[in-house]
Formats: sequence, structure tokens, C-alpha cells
Amino acid sequence: MQGSRLDGIHIFLVRFFIEMGLIVTGFSLLPLLLSVWGMPAGPVRKTKRAEALQELTIFFGQHPEGSYSTAGRSVGRSKSWVVGALDELETRGLVHRDGKVIHVLEGE
Repeated sequence: MQGSRLDGIHIFLVRFFIEMGLIVTGFSLLPLLLSVWGMPAGPVRKTKRAEALQELTIFFGQHPEGSYSTAGRSVGRSKSWVVGALDELETRGLVHRDGKVIHVLEGE
């Protein structure tokens, strides 16, 4: 019971800080607050587009049935970015989508 009460307080405080737009001299306290509670404050890393496309190809080469969300996390991008990137890779002939399976074509 105590744990769930604390979680509720944490959620309330996070919502409060978000709604108040708590900014101090251009520095947002939200990432600090989230890190204190063990929550990620955003993407772990952001890669260059070409590097992310290559990593995405490697990911689906190793995990042909991997989800777009998992793929996005593995390359530091969003699920919607993965969808667009796969469109581009398929147009360039580097991957082929077959339902939920992503086939990486030879030559990459």
C-alpha cells in the first residue's frame, strides 16, 4: 500500500511540474526529477540518420520479426521514424517487407 501511495505522489508531482512548465533560467527540472525516480527522460541517444539506417538494417537482419517499437529503441529513434525509414530502405531495394517480417536483402 505504501509503495502505491508513493507512486501516486510521484505521478502527481511529475504532472504538476509538466503542467507548470517548471523552467529555471532555461533549464528544465523535469529530466532531473524523472531520473531521480528511475524513469528515462527521453531517448537514450540520438544518432545520425545514415548511422541509424545502417543500425536499423542490422537490427532487422538479426531480428526479422522484431517490432517497430523495439527497432526504434535499438537505434534511438521513434516507431514512426522506423516506418518511414523502412519505406525508404524498401524503395532503395535494401529490405523487403513480407507481412510482419522484414527481410534484409543481400548487398547491404
